[in-house]
Amino acid sequence: MKFVFGFLIIMMILSACFNPWQDSTGNIIINLGSDNSRSSLWPPQEYEILNQLRYEILIYYEDDEIELDANGGDFIKQTVAVGLWNIKIDAFYKGKHFAAGSNSVNIKPGQDNLVTIEMEELDTFCYECEHDEILPTCDKDGKEITTCVIELHNEEISIKKLDHFWGEWQESIPSTCIIAGSKKRECELCKEPEMEDIALLDHEEGKWEIIEESCCSKEGLKKLLCTNCDYAFEVETIPLLNHEWELTPIAPGYSSEKCLICEETGGMILTLSFLGTGPAGGVIIYVDPDGFTVQGYGEEGDDDYFASYTAHYLEVPRYIEPGPTSRPWVSIPFISVDIPGTDSIIGAGRRNTAIILAADSDALPARECRDFGKGTDFDDWFLPSIHELQLMYNVRTHFGFMSSLTFFFWSSTQFNNTYAYYFYNTQQTMQIKNSGAPYHPIRAF
Repeated sequence: MKFVFGFLIIMMILSACFNPWQDSTGNIIINLGSDNSRSSLWPPQEYEILNQLRYEILIYYEDDEIELDANGGDFIKQTVAVGLWNIKIDAFYKGKHFAAGSNSVNIKPGQDNLVTIEMEELDTFCYECEHDEILPTCDKDGKEITTCVIELHNEEISIKKLDHFWGEWQESIPSTCIIAGSKKRECELCKEPEMEDIALLDHEEGKWEIIEESCCSKEGLKKLLCTNCDYAFEVETIPLLNHEWELTPIAPGYSSEKCLICEETGGMILTLSFLGTGPAGGVIIYVDPDGFTVQGYGEEGDDDYFASYTAHYLEVPRYIEPGPTSRPWVSIPFISVDIPGTDSIIGAGRRNTAIILAADSDALPARECRDFGKGTDFDDWFLPSIHELQLMYNVRTHFGFMSSLTFFFWSSTQFNNTYAYYFYNTQQTMQIKNSGAPYHPIRAF
């Protein structure tokens, strides 16, 4: 049901009522009380409503805004700057939008200002309606129900359901580096649960674990594992162990060897031991506490270049390698070719070897002595000079040469274009270069 009448609220707006700043401001006064002189013109329901209204008032001018809340019967006084101010009023009855109105007033200093705001009742408002509300929850929409007892009309407005009010997360299943965990929380209103995965943890480096033990015949394997799972960060080989040789004498100065771990057998071994074992695993035949100079060769940057250095020891291999008993000093095209620059002193053998191979790369004694340790950490072997060969002769009994008649080897020292020095029986002598003779590598360190 609707009341058809002009609904007016007369608002007195006064300015400059004793204003010390009347040249720049004024007062807006709003009387929200009912007008008793007009009450007989209104239906009793409306007159009763007037003093129960709640008002939202917006006063604005250019960029300035003032918002006020008031109830029916209130008297509002607001000081503002002079100028053209707009006033907008919304009236509410029992929470429902009942009426609205607006107007403007030009506040001038030193003058009273009166404005009338006509409040128009909204068409949707009904005095005879009963209002009920079903509050929403977080799992169900609510309802706003309006029932008109006169027109027997019902209207329902849906109220959107609330957002969940979640509690704190609680860990359900801990996460690891191979299995994602989970966590759970509940709405504190409706108890609905929510689950989420917890990300995998990072792998954490632990200890090395041996996959296969190393021995002296086969490298082992080890892996670096994660502390929490079997993930392997990396896999590495374990270096070979050293053989544990057991020596069995088989001839004067010679022994055969067998590893006690892997049972591998070695060749014939020179059993010289009184001066110790060298870094390359051979035996030391000479010690010079003051040191001697190993002559360098070539220019820096050349493939066969090496610098001179000071050494204190000479070392020969422990193994007697099988092979031909003799080789010519050089290849056939160089039988009578002069190879100048070789020397006879201790420390000259390595440079002699390089000189020979620079002239004749197929000179087998020099080449095979140089290549003896190729591919290892000890690739500095060479054919000894005649004086270095003399040192080998001096300790010959430790090589199994009980008789001096059995000791003969090539040196790396040339005599002339046709002959080279070698050691024969008890003395240094010369031999034609195309003669066959054995040779033995040596190194200085």
